[in-house]
Amino acid sequence: MKVLDKNAAKAALRVVLIYFFAAGTGLALLRFFNPTMAEWDIGHLFSPQNTLFLCLTAALIFFLVYRLSAHLYRNIQLLSQNEIRYHSLFDNMHKGGAVYRPVDHGRDFVFIDINCSGEQIDQVNRRKLIGHRVTEIFPGIRESNLLNVMQRVHSTGKPEYLPISRYRDKYLESCRENYLFRLDSGEVVAVYDDVTEKKQLQEKLEQSKGELTLQNRIITQFLTTGDDTVYQRVLQIILKALRSSFGFFCYLNEQGKLICPTLSGEYRKLYNMQDLNIIFPPENWDSLWGQTLKDGKTMMKNSALTVPVGHIALQNGLAVPIRYQEEVIGIICIANKDEDYTDADTTLLESICSYLAPILNARLHAQYSENLRFETVVELVKSEASLKEAEKMAKIGHWEHHFATGALSWSDEVYRIFSQDAKQFKPSVQALLQQVHPDDREFVKQAFTAAITNKTTDDEITHRLLLADGTIKFVQERWIATYNNNGEPVNSLGTVQDITERVLAEESNRRLATAIDQAVDVIMITDENGTIQYVNPAFEKLTGYTRQEAVGQSSKLLKSGEHSPAFYQDLWLTISSGKVWHGRFVNKKKSGDFFTEETTITPVKDDTGRIINFVAVKHDISRELELEQQLRQAVKMEAIGTLAGGIAHDFNNILGAILGYTRMAMDGLPAESQPYLDLEKVIQSGDRAASLVQQILLFSRRQKEGFVPVQLEFLIREAVKMLRATLPSSIVLKAEIEPDCPSVFADPAQIHQILMNLCTNAKQSMLSKGGTLTITLAKENFADSEQVMPANLSPDTHVKLTISDTGSGIAKDNLIRIFDPFFTTKSVGEGTGLGLAVVHGIVKSHHGHITVDSELQRGTTFTVFLPVTKENESVLPLKDETMPRGNEHILVVDDEQHMLIIRQRVLTSLGYQVSTFSSSIEALASFREDPLQYDLMLTDMTMPDMDGKELTEHILAQRSDMPIILCTGYSELIDEEKTREYGIRAFLNKPIKQTTLAKTIRTVLDSSEHSITSTGTNSHPQS
Repeated sequence: MKVLDKNAAKAALRVVLIYFFAAGTGLALLRFFNPTMAEWDIGHLFSPQNTLFLCLTAALIFFLVYRLSAHLYRNIQLLSQNEIRYHSLFDNMHKGGAVYRPVDHGRDFVFIDINCSGEQIDQVNRRKLIGHRVTEIFPGIRESNLLNVMQRVHSTGKPEYLPISRYRDKYLESCRENYLFRLDSGEVVAVYDDVTEKKQLQEKLEQSKGELTLQNRIITQFLTTGDDTVYQRVLQIILKALRSSFGFFCYLNEQGKLICPTLSGEYRKLYNMQDLNIIFPPENWDSLWGQTLKDGKTMMKNSALTVPVGHIALQNGLAVPIRYQEEVIGIICIANKDEDYTDADTTLLESICSYLAPILNARLHAQYSENLRFETVVELVKSEASLKEAEKMAKIGHWEHHFATGALSWSDEVYRIFSQDAKQFKPSVQALLQQVHPDDREFVKQAFTAAITNKTTDDEITHRLLLADGTIKFVQERWIATYNNNGEPVNSLGTVQDITERVLAEESNRRLATAIDQAVDVIMITDENGTIQYVNPAFEKLTGYTRQEAVGQSSKLLKSGEHSPAFYQDLWLTISSGKVWHGRFVNKKKSGDFFTEETTITPVKDDTGRIINFVAVKHDISRELELEQQLRQAVKMEAIGTLAGGIAHDFNNILGAILGYTRMAMDGLPAESQPYLDLEKVIQSGDRAASLVQQILLFSRRQKEGFVPVQLEFLIREAVKMLRATLPSSIVLKAEIEPDCPSVFADPAQIHQILMNLCTNAKQSMLSKGGTLTITLAKENFADSEQVMPANLSPDTHVKLTISDTGSGIAKDNLIRIFDPFFTTKSVGEGTGLGLAVVHGIVKSHHGHITVDSELQRGTTFTVFLPVTKENESVLPLKDETMPRGNEHILVVDDEQHMLIIRQRVLTSLGYQVSTFSSSIEALASFREDPLQYDLMLTDMTMPDMDGKELTEHILAQRSDMPIILCTGYSELIDEEKTREYGIRAFLNKPIKQTTLAKTIRTVLDSSEHSITSTGTNSHPQS
């Protein structure tokens, strides 16, 4: 049985129980109010017949209540499912949706719900809307008429559609499409969409269409009007387009004087001129239009203009020169617009002048050369090659169609546009339609037919041509038709313009916009004042600011405060002078994080040379800078390591002499004597000094002893046991170890030293306030990780060891020096400054990497990356701890005289025959006299004239089986691995303990096949 059926059964059972309870209570009351009732009467009441009746009645009640409850629960479930379904549909609508509850008798409305798309469109949060009035949240709702429509929908119940061309309030400015309807509950629902981009695109298309329409109207006037009245007609078209009440269209004659056929009657009266063509010589060129003629540049003034006495008052003016091949040939000046002229007005009038220039030049050329006035521009086009050239430059041809005869004539430019030969191709309506693209053919026929049927006087269409070679062109056609007294069409005259370049340019601009949007680098465009006008998606991804948040804001939005005012002043002076600026910025993201970027800022100029925009191309170089910092740190540590190695070489020789002579002095003293005990302290101090030298060599990454495959898990667990016993109770120790971590090829003692040094530092930072010390071990594969891979590591799997604390932290300025030798933030006497330097050296000697991240009063985290064990790496053999002796002949070579004395006394005491040389050249000469007299050579590495490596080569060239042991305090040229390549049997680091020297000599001699038989040791008795 379903859950709802169980609920219904429980409800029915409760009703039955109430029924039994009521029946039993009634019988008890009957007995109470009628005490004379006999016992048998009570028994009679509970007879089998009555009991059966009660049970049947209860069963009937149970059944009826169960059915009613089950039906009720099913209806509740359906309502719940419908509600869930409604909310799912509501929240997943592509358009915005909001539900309002009327208040104040429908005069205002309260938000009760809004979907996710609505939140994005309105840029608000649902929780901040619900329960608030719409007039409180969106004050602009009254001006947009949206509130009136909501009130009307609420009162009438009829749905309404309301487009809003400009919706603006303190939150947003956009264009909307709204559809409103009322629910049965009286609530009003609004479904709406943000069509701002669509509206802007439509406005741009309308603007482009308007400009083209204006262009075609002006050209049509030149084609259909022969005398100078064409200037007045063109001027009236321009004044209407730019909503101006005054203007003039003038041209320059051969003498350079300004001819004005369009000046008003007031001017003619002022100058007492009868001819319409008033002439202004250059000396009378003044005011706004005169400056335009002199400079050849557009001039705009949004204030009162200076005019002659008696002239009508002029407020606001715009003058644009007509330039043909960089020469001013005319001017159009307009004035008395109700509001200020804008850059858009300037652009439109400059565009008109640009395509008027070739036509006006052709007309003037014909006037100057023939001194004739043509009755129509069509006759001018047919008779003058100059006007044909103008048509060619403007890519506009004209045609004429006579309806009675069907004759169709084309200008030369139409032939060029249609790629036809005028001598072979005969124009006709049918031939023209064959040139139209098949997909546009029906549209063109219907447009011409509708124009004739409706007797429209001004029509235009845009369509495609499909040429014989497969080329597709875009053309715009405009025409007018004439009719006789009976209303029948006589002929039509029109123009056709090739707009292919413009269409392709628009497509190219769209592709360019798409490329900019998908660019990896940040691209930001501002106006001349630094106000952001455009940012691409890369800007949003890098900075965290959305495009809506950035546009309209100053470029100072990203200012971090890391640069001085002089920096920004120099930048602004550079770009405002028209030069390109290139440099680095430290900017701030929306989250507050800083980032560094390489930036190039380029000024954008208009045709007049005025800066109108700045384009900034930015590339985030934060990661590159981090890698540069790692490289600089590595170079610095390498230099310090080289210095440390050089010091270690000389210091080891000194220590060797001190320890050697001390041990020899102790040999002749009783172990209980005070001198013996004093010398023992010298030995201990010398061993400590030797240990310090080893730490320096570890820091310089020159040591690699005792490397074996190591499971760091076991070392960490041992370190944790030791640390728990030493840490105070205020510090909590945690170990988080990932199971099955691979092993690393390492020196266990050195890894233990890393753990103890880092944990000791963490302990000291938490002694005052306590905290938590966490040791973490895990695998890290940079190939699969988003973490920045250090430059010295490969993308293979590494083991990641992390030691973090919650202590006092490290200042940012100290982080870059934290691994420097002898640098410490502790008080005097609390630290040497070598601990972290040694850790750094150990990590580098293991081909690993170490990083530190710290924040004051928040704690510090050290992270160590170590490469995992390779299959061909094996464990080095353990050393024998015995003190062997021998009687072989040993050749000892060392440029330090005191080392020769010590070696001879020590080896002689062990039973060996010893020959010592302070010159490697003399030692080689002695060996060459009798190569078999020596059983083993013990040589120093660094010596004058000939070092130990070169001496070894000469010895082995003479006798290839000669056992050789090489000793060095430090050398960059050789290590334990290289000695095997050179044929050297063993390699010892100074200072060398007697036990180490003895067992190494014994091991090498015993492993040599000729250690006894081939050297003839019996002929060289012990000394």
